[in-house]
Amino acid sequence: MRSQDAASREVVRDALCLAAIACVSAIPSVAKLGFYSDDWGLLARYHFHGSADLFGIFPGRPVQAAHSFLLYRLFELQPLGYHLVNLAVIAAAVALLYALLVRLKIGRFEAFAVGLVFVLLPQLSTVRVWIAASQVPLSMTFALLSLHAQLTFARIGKPTAAIAAFAAAALSIAAYEIFAPLIVGFALVLLWPQRRDRRAIFLVSALGTLILAAVLYKVIASGRAGPIAEPERYLQGAYRLVSPAYDWRVDSSLNLSAAVEVHLWLTFKGWGTALVDLVSGKFSFAAVIAASVIALLGYWRMSAARVGPASPLPLLLLGVAAFALGHATFLLVPSILFSPTGMANRVLVAGADGVGMIIVPAIPLL
Repeated sequence: MRSQDAASREVVRDALCLAAIACVSAIPSVAKLGFYSDDWGLLARYHFHGSADLFGIFPGRPVQAAHSFLLYRLFELQPLGYHLVNLAVIAAAVALLYALLVRLKIGRFEAFAVGLVFVLLPQLSTVRVWIAASQVPLSMTFALLSLHAQLTFARIGKPTAAIAAFAAAALSIAAYEIFAPLIVGFALVLLWPQRRDRRAIFLVSALGTLILAAVLYKVIASGRAGPIAEPERYLQGAYRLVSPAYDWRVDSSLNLSAAVEVHLWLTFKGWGTALVDLVSGKFSFAAVIAASVIALLGYWRMSAARVGPASPLPLLLLGVAAFALGHATFLLVPSILFSPTGMANRVLVAGADGVGMIIVPAIPLL
């Protein structure tokens, strides 16, 4: 019992450390951030019209609408408050991701490494600075809460856990829809061994119905999904998925080579460039201090954990599944902009957790 308590305390320390790293990584820039692009239009509507037509601004995303308006009521035209709240949400998501991996029997060392890679990915760059995209980390946090509740339900069968899983999933999808496949995919795999249990069947069915209802509402309420009953559209999307001629700089569709290039190759290339800039003194003093603190915190917690099982294959397979499910929304809406940084990469966040789970086990394999 004492050993279990000690292990639990170590997990809590790891999770808090990852949340702290997320916050430290923002220290050089968070006070300098302002409002950008769509932020100004939202602020103008709230300033002149208040909550009138609140949910009309974000048809199909009521949680995003409520979140955005609440931030305005709290901070009005002071950007720092918006960015601090958004940073807290990102920090919570990183801690939840780590804790979920530990609960899935991934070693603390590997789980912490995934969290560390995840928090430093360029895929999170846009959602760190653009308030109009802050619903993405909010949706991710609710999605991770749903996965935790699903895992609790699968292990101890508490009805309250099933209710929590459904409620968190609903909040996630009502904020942003790209995490929906991850939620239902996790439920299908997790509860498959319990497929004869009526409660498990009910939860999976409820989550599936929720996502179907969300898709229909999205199509009807916003129209942004476009006409879904066009076979040619999906045939073209299927061709572009594997097309070697696809160029993510000018095209907007799912493509396997673009996903690998943007998520993996350009991530490593960007990290290499940043490391060279760091060593050559191109970064500010605050950035150097932040990088040093992150390195020390990471070394402290990873040295306190043992390297997990010899085979990195389970984590790699989990990462590939998460990566695929993170892009699965765009099978229904075959239009996605791949971008290593910049405003378009907000839609890549759903696959970013999979990127971390691919990179960490790939290192010893390579």
